[in-house]
Amino acid sequence: MQPDLMHFQADLKRCTTMTQELIWLVANDMNFDKAQRRYLIERFPFLEYSIIYVYIYIYIYIYTHIHTHTHTHTRARAYISIEFVRNQSSPRFVKSHMSFELLPTVVNSTCKIIYVARNPRDVVVSWYNFMKMITHFQYQDTFEQFCNNFMNDHTVWSPYWEHVKQAWAMRHRANMMFLFYENLIKDLPGNIKKIATFFNKTYSDEEIVKLEEHLKIENFRKNPMVNQPSPDTVIPSDVFIRQGTMDGWKKMFTAEIEERFNKWITDNLKDTDLSFPS
Repeated sequence: MQPDLMHFQADLKRCTTMTQELIWLVANDMNFDKAQRRYLIERFPFLEYSIIYVYIYIYIYIYTHIHTHTHTHTRARAYISIEFVRNQSSPRFVKSHMSFELLPTVVNSTCKIIYVARNPRDVVVSWYNFMKMITHFQYQDTFEQFCNNFMNDHTVWSPYWEHVKQAWAMRHRANMMFLFYENLIKDLPGNIKKIATFFNKTYSDEEIVKLEEHLKIENFRKNPMVNQPSPDTVIPSDVFIRQGTMDGWKKMFTAEIEERFNKWITDNLKDTDLSFPS
């Protein structure tokens, strides 16, 4: 892993789009013009995309070949290939949800790493809604069963706690920044400044306000450069860009699910100094 690469890690799909855009703009001198001309997946490729969505591109290939005789799949697949990341100009950016034990070249490198963790209660709600609404997945079972799968490490990118704990153990490294999504939401200007410092950047209050406005959910949903997982995978923007808030789990959890989650969290945080912001 070369030092010019910026690696962004998140415990799951959650909260990543806004954070990716924030990181990219802070690291690239608030280049809003470029951000409005190039898709986020092109500027900040997702390492696992080509593995997880391979069947989607098979479908896209068949559909476009038969019905339009075009090859739009080629452009999208280019954004997610390892070669595409290698061939990017410096500084290069890549996103992953894989745990650090699966990324030894990242762990042993000097590239800058930002890891974002989120309250697992909100993670499971957002993850459930994503899996249920996205056409290519269409999860059919109940929310309760999805919670069971999540707590028993039967969902993609599990086990959840090992994922977060590995990053937490690395948080004091000079090239590592560990963030909580809740803190980003509660104090976005302050965290923009922290991320800027991490990249040895300084911005005026006016530039930070402009970035805050750019990152607002209502603006994200209208921004075609960020409101789709790829240029060739079209879904409703309010599905891909959801609420971006805290404590959404309170609207979904039953008393029984909450009790089980509380015990699961307490058991897994025992004997650690890791705690999520309230």
